[in-house]
Amino acid sequence: YYLLAFDLSNVEHIASPVAGVILLCVPLGMGVMGPLGGYLTDRYGAKPFILTGSGLLLVGVLLLTLIARSPTSELDLAWRLLLIGMGIGLFSGPDQTLLMSAGTRETMGAASALSNLGSRLGSVWGPLVMGLTWTFLTSFSAQMGVGMLVIDGFAALNLLFAWLSVQSRSQRLSPSETVEATSNAPTTVG
Repeated sequence: YYLLAFDLSNVEHIASPVAGVILLCVPLGMGVMGPLGGYLTDRYGAKPFILTGSGLLLVGVLLLTLIARSPTSELDLAWRLLLIGMGIGLFSGPDQTLLMSAGTRETMGAASALSNLGSRLGSVWGPLVMGLTWTFLTSFSAQMGVGMLVIDGFAALNLLFAWLSVQSRSQRLSPSETVEATSNAPTTVG
């Protein structure tokens, strides 16, 4: 969101009320896919939806990168943001379920606090990294291009770490333990 506001005003030249509606596409996607991701996780386990959500997020961000530095229609921008929101929504619930099921019941409070801390650190460090990047670039086009590449890199790292997490967890558990761990995991709706 930090970078997108600049794109909507300086590149797209979209009026503030319309830009606000476009920005609502991300939480809309999250709101639709969050409960669905929680339901599907309860039925089939968290792993496939963590990877699918991370993949949707990466695809959405890459598609957004293709249009970030040139004017485009509001609808073209909106469906890309909706895809990003759907990826986040599909990823978040299953990710929390897997995180909370990793330890004992006594460690759930600490796991939840660490998860929240990680999320807040990302909210602080993202704009900081973008601000520092923009300080050293003089043209707006270069700022947008490099900014989108940084965002793409973070989305790719998210998918990589999700895949590594799922793989390492699968290797630690036998097939019967994997089914038991995912079926006994706490339910998260998103």
